Amino acid sequence: MTFTRTHQRRLKDGRIRTYYERVESYREGGKVHQRRLRYLGTSPIEPIPLPPVHLGLLATRLATGSLSAQDLFDFVQHMGVELPRIPLEALAIRYDFQKKHSELHLYPSMPSDRPPSHAKRPRASRTPTPRGSERSRAKGL
Repeated sequence: MTFTRTHQRRLKDGRIRTYYERVESYREGGKVHQRRLRYLGTSPIEPIPLPPVHLGLLATRLATGSLSAQDLFDFVQHMGVELPRIPLEALAIRYDFQKKHSELHLYPSMPSDRPPSHAKRPRASRTPTPRGSERSRAKGL
């Protein structure tokens, strides 16, 4: 049986990132194990193989700026792949030179509960603490 497994990691800045992988369960020696079939990265949608004809059409539409997310879903559906129509953040086209194979990667937009990392947060103001002899003078010694 195959399914998509998720695991979450906390980044240094406190955000939590979810990673996806396609795994299958199998039994060996009376115990259940899982074998990773494909690492999906941060997108739960598996890559879609792109024949050269479709790659050319998609690249042309991207280059002219006439491709919307809904057009992309229609394009992929016309190729025979059914996908849920969810908001997309980005897409990537990956080409393997050795295998001469291209695939389309879709990245859905994920809701974020934190402000963007470039937003500056106000720091709490601190009054400097007296040191050494300044401390004793402040106490009246």
